[in-house]
Amino acid sequence: LQEALLDTLPEEASKRVKFGKTLTGIHNAPNNSGIICKFSDGSEEGPFDAVVGSDGINSAVKEYINRGDISSNSGKREDTIYSGIRIQYAVQDGRPDDEDATSSDLCQYFGDGAYSLAGIYGAGEGRKPSKG
Repeated sequence: LQEALLDTLPEEASKRVKFGKTLTGIHNAPNNSGIICKFSDGSEEGPFDAVVGSDGINSAVKEYINRGDISSNSGKREDTIYSGIRIQYAVQDGRPDDEDATSSDLCQYFGDGAYSLAGIYGAGEGRKPSKG
């Protein structure tokens, strides 16, 4: 999955992607020009406009958002709660024979141990709406 996502990035962005690093800190760049990420090997990367945490249940990024710092414990974090929710995601492009949507529509469904979010949303100017 990582390689598939990496292959979709522009070359200039993909050169900045690093694997096998452990995030230990986040701070503002000089003159508030972005965000700097510090790693356990002592290196720093940035500045970035945004940091996206997709590092799992023991997310260092989530811990930073919740507490304002990242603990040195890279294992189970204090505020980790396993909800039991599994996420699956799919997008279906609109077909030429679909009616044009005049607005976005998102619906949530809750059940015993299940949750679903479905919707129709824009896909860009001149393109049929997507369904997810």
